[in-house]
This record gives sequence, C-alpha cells and structure tokens, in this order.
Amino acid sequence: MLGKYTDREAARTLARKVNEVARRRRALGRPSADSHYDLWTDSERQLLGTAPDREIARVLDRSLASVQCERARLQVPLQVSAIPQWNRKEIRLLGTDSDEEIARRLNKSPACVYAKRKRLGIPAHVPKSRVWTPTEIGLLGKASDQETAKRLGRSLHAVRAARKTLGIENPFLMARPWSEQELRLVGTERDKVVARKLGRSLKAVIHQRHSLGIPIEPLVPRWKDSELKLVGTASDRVIAEKLGRTLKSVLHKRYLLVLPPFRP
Repeated sequence: MLGKYTDREAARTLARKVNEVARRRRALGRPSADSHYDLWTDSERQLLGTAPDREIARVLDRSLASVQCERARLQVPLQVSAIPQWNRKEIRLLGTDSDEEIARRLNKSPACVYAKRKRLGIPAHVPKSRVWTPTEIGLLGKASDQETAKRLGRSLHAVRAARKTLGIENPFLMARPWSEQELRLVGTERDKVVARKLGRSLKAVIHQRHSLGIPIEPLVPRWKDSELKLVGTASDRVIAEKLGRTLKSVLHKRYLLVLPPFRP
C-alpha cells in the first residue's frame, strides 16, 4: 500500500497519522504516489558513499535527504568524510590573520576555521597597533577627541589613551563644568527632577551626587510621631490633605497601625 496510494489515503486506511506513513515509506525507499519521483538507477547507486552526501546530491540533482535515505537503505558506508580535510599549508595559515580572512582564502566557513584553530590551541590573530607619528601626536588636544579620531582614522579609545599617556590636556571636553549653584541643587530633590531643572542627563546627576557623597533622597518622606498620631482621627482623605501625603500612603499606614477607619 505504501507508495501505491497517497500518504493521506494510506493513513486513512491504516488509521495512522500521515507523517508516520510518510516516514515509513521513505525508510523503505518508496516514492510517493502523488509525486514525480525519479527511480534510482544502478549507476547512481554506485556513486553513493564515494563522496559526501551533499556533493552526491548536487551531482545527481537530488535532494540531500533523498541521497541520505537511499544510502542508509542500502547500508552503504560513507567512505569519504564530510568534514573538510586540512593540509599542512592551510594549518600554517591559522592565527596569521582573522578567522574570517583565513576562511575567505581557503574557501571554508569562519566557524570551521575557528573550530580548527581552537582545537590546535592556536591563539587568535591580534592586529598590530599603528605607531603614532609626530604629525599625529601634534594633532592631539587641538580638537575634540571625537574629531581627531575621525580625522586620523583611529578609534576614540586609541586617541584618548594616547593623549592621556602623553599628558596632553583636552580643552575641547564635551562635558559642561558644574557651577557652584548647580552643585548646591544636587541631592535636594530626586535625581530626575534635578536633571530636568539643570538641563543635564540623569546619569550625569547621579554620577555627581555619588562623587559628592550625597545619599539619595527617599522618595517618600518618613513619618513623624506627630503625623502618626493623626492617622485614624479623621477620614483618610482629610489626613492626606492635611499632611501633604497621598491617600494611598495614608491608607497603607493606617493598615500597618491596625487602626479602624474613621467613623464620624
């Protein structure tokens, strides 16, 4: 029945799932009844196992699954490894350049080159840094590090490191100095509020507060004893308005103090 009827018809007759029928049919090497399947010739079968299945599939213009199933059905061993073979000349190239470049030269995948290099314990290629010329050094500190890096074709990190190593100040710092008036505002309100008032980033305000050793302001003011005595003596809404707190805050505090709602 398998191969003589469509997989769906066979599944309905045998009370099985379609994918089970299709899997069993493929394992037996039988073509589907509703497909134009080319039967294997003796000359094609003689090629099985003589090269990687993917190469045989390309030569015969068949799918990789078709080749693998036919070889497995005939129990033909794979005589040629599908893993790319490496010669001594290729191995000597490993680590002399980036894995991507070596892969391009050898017509292999970067993953294949990386795996071979790691297996042999060869360290990755580290490109040599460009030596700074007197002309390039003369440009340090004459413009912002970002502009200098773009002009010299170097990374921003490299420009900053070279300038600091040579002790060259940067008069073009993009960071705006903090005034005494601005510093007095830090820590007086939430960092987000201070940042909005000063026109600075939240990250800059947080960094400055940490540098000054100022602790973060609590989002909710602590309850004083005089305030706690008022809770429950009037409606929660009235107490909230009187204390300048939210209604939710007063409700929560009354709940923690196990006080009943106010009854006039």
